[in-house]
Amino acid sequence: KNCIQLSREFFRFLWFLRIVFDAFAWDRRMKHIRKTLADSYQAITNCNYAKAEEILLNLMPFIEKVMFYNSSNMAACLHNLGGICLETGRNDKAVDYFQQALKMYERKYGLDHVNLVGSLNNLGLAYNHQGKYDLAEQCFKRLLVMSIANYGPNSVEAAGCFLNMSQVYILSNREEEAIELLNHSMTIYTSEYGPNHIDIA
Repeated sequence: KNCIQLSREFFRFLWFLRIVFDAFAWDRRMKHIRKTLADSYQAITNCNYAKAEEILLNLMPFIEKVMFYNSSNMAACLHNLGGICLETGRNDKAVDYFQQALKMYERKYGLDHVNLVGSLNNLGLAYNHQGKYDLAEQCFKRLLVMSIANYGPNSVEAAGCFLNMSQVYILSNREEEAIELLNHSMTIYTSEYGPNHIDIA
């Protein structure tokens, strides 16, 4: 009986060690992912897009291996890759990345969560650069509804939506609508920041 009791205690101890080891290993993996994402952000900030793209493309298989493909960290990689492609004129690729990131964020947070804002806004910008103004307008209108719900109708977030939509309307020869939205966004920005702010000039 003593031997059986000792054996049980030993296996409980091994089980406990496995839990501790797994938790430690998970923590190390997450720290690696966070540090690597931070490195990519720094490279993007410094306009070193080639380096940032390389970092993110190398990180994605690691995330898929230790976590799963549809994770928020994978979505962050795709979102940032989309931003890099948008900045470097690869609009088709940017749209693909932003669409993938947006779908992942939707699965994780739902269709109206504030965490969708970045990818939805940038997807609209990418569509605008492609000349797909109807799709860009759909993105910005959806974003406007989310911004008003989360921040209010006279928030700078809503003003940014009005401004982006006005650019779509200008490019699609809808000048009157563009001017109306542009004036509305400037009214909000002026109220928030004052008439001499750099965003007003």
